[in-house]
Amino acid sequence: MSATFWDNFDHLLGEAETAFLNEDIDGALDKWLTYYKITALSEWQENAVEIKEIWEDNKAKHIESPDELFKLWKNIRRLEVNNKISRYSRNLFIRYIVNVYNERFHNRSDTLKKEQIGVFEFLAGNYEEAADLLRERLRNNSDDVISRIYLGWCYLEQKEQKSAVAVLTQNLFLAADELAENDLYLSQFKMLYGKLHSQRTNHQEAAWLLTFESWYRNWLFLEEDESFYQIMRQKEIDERIFQVKYYLHERYRHFVRCLYIAEYNRRFNKKNVGPILEQENYMQRLDPLLFEKYRKKRKALR
Repeated sequence: MSATFWDNFDHLLGEAETAFLNEDIDGALDKWLTYYKITALSEWQENAVEIKEIWEDNKAKHIESPDELFKLWKNIRRLEVNNKISRYSRNLFIRYIVNVYNERFHNRSDTLKKEQIGVFEFLAGNYEEAADLLRERLRNNSDDVISRIYLGWCYLEQKEQKSAVAVLTQNLFLAADELAENDLYLSQFKMLYGKLHSQRTNHQEAAWLLTFESWYRNWLFLEEDESFYQIMRQKEIDERIFQVKYYLHERYRHFVRCLYIAEYNRRFNKKNVGPILEQENYMQRLDPLLFEKYRKKRKALR
């Protein structure tokens, strides 16, 4: 492919990124804005404004502890989950976070929590080490959503797709609305989420409906995990104390968690039908139309 006029100025982008990673934010902004003035490509002006705001809001140049670095990463992730950051800005900040981790904290593992090291090692591309740390974290903190998300990513990067889908399955039932679209890994999940989100516009509704629709399509993989099952049971017990008029996304959340409990018992506790009937009765009260779809699916599986 022949070079375009803009290719003559692409070095400005590389220089801007180098300046940014070296914490010369003013120099980086100058390069991005110069590139924008030359090319009139408005996304580069928008990127510069966005990056400056995030940098200043998070006081990124003054990070002195692993906790502060992890807080910056969590803020970037929050923006990603809520679609409030461009992919370019997100990737650039991740590179910056990895640089700071490697330069300042990598050899101070005693000052970091295993969740923090696991995430940072994943971001740095050390997937095997990250997976070991995240699994260790989850032995005593089985409902840690962040550790679960990045353990799933580790499995995917290591080509262990079955394990990745098993973790994603648990993530969807546990905290579907806390997942970024990118956390869905595979194209079929992302495409279905996009369709549901375009119909609902509400991320939380689309995320919990995605959980049901993925189960309905046989995309999910339930594995026997008694500790996770008990977490789901306790969450439902706790939340039913507040039996008020739920928002729609809350009804969907309760519905799919009940579905998980029922399906887990049906598969791994076959002699105990009581919890199955209890969950299905509650599902029917929560959403009769969705329950009818569930009921037809259950008949087809017999």
